[in-house]
Amino acid sequence: MPTQPVHDLKIHPRENDLIVATHGRGVWIADIYPLVELKAEVLAKDVHLFNIEPKVKWVSNTSPNYASSNFDGRSEPLGSTIYYYLKNNAQEEVKISIYRGNMLINELKGSKKAGLNKAFWNWTIRVKRTPEEKKQMQEMLKRYRQYGFTPRGRQFDLNYKYLPAPEGEYLVVLEVGKTRLTKKARLRQDYWFQPNN
Repeated sequence: MPTQPVHDLKIHPRENDLIVATHGRGVWIADIYPLVELKAEVLAKDVHLFNIEPKVKWVSNTSPNYASSNFDGRSEPLGSTIYYYLKNNAQEEVKISIYRGNMLINELKGSKKAGLNKAFWNWTIRVKRTPEEKKQMQEMLKRYRQYGFTPRGRQFDLNYKYLPAPEGEYLVVLEVGKTRLTKKARLRQDYWFQPNN
């Protein structure tokens, strides 16, 4: 947030976001969801995994919309933020695993730093590429480099492809050394979306 006068603060009653009203005719919104849970007993633990805020998997309207005046702002990214606390710097890897039922669908690497940390799951299912798909990807990457492009991002992962995760309940597992903690992540359907006829 840039340095500027703040005229009002409010915590959204449903989203638990901090809304900051500025003198610059704007608002700044901060996700303070984990702070509700951050108490002395949590800070006394070596490792703590916070409850994960349920999210709606919004469906975007594909038809163009126009207006004479538009609100300019950045929406929060589509995905679930996983907050965890480490009392001290972790000596071992911090691993976050996402399960749908008993099936491991994604893995994230977490920060080892002491304090409040977060990892972001972008609602994708990681699927191992077949040997044929891997070969096709290698050929595509080779063509990109021939034309001077540097492929970046998960869509260019040689070993895995990433598919969208459907709505539902997921199990999030945080592992730090021998400590294993779990929480549920809920991905809700966008009941408000009405497709254009």
